[in-house]
Amino acid sequence: MDAMLDQIDSKLPLDKYRSTNNNNTTSQDNEDKVGVLWTDMEIFLVLQGFLKYGMDFETIAEILETKTYKQVDYFYQVNKSYYDLDVLIREHNSNKQSTDNKVSKEEKMEVDICK
Repeated sequence: MDAMLDQIDSKLPLDKYRSTNNNNTTSQDNEDKVGVLWTDMEIFLVLQGFLKYGMDFETIAEILETKTYKQVDYFYQVNKSYYDLDVLIREHNSNKQSTDNKVSKEEKMEVDICK
């Protein structure tokens, strides 16, 4: 997973999305704007969010605190091919499936032990 995050970090076209003002705006300030500028850290965090939470844009927006659900969704739609976001989503789904299977096996073992 660290290698994937390093790869993401190396692919960031940070100048394209770098914020020109350093004001700490909240998601409420930009609530109706979807094409807002993203700071380097926000880009890094949203990419980590896609890897960890998949397409749960609401959770990712809550973690970012500075972006709304609509803005995260817009970022995904606009940058899907540029950042290979589908790869991150597939990785998330693969990790989730592995975790779900592991839990299922552990539950089965508990049932077998109780018999």
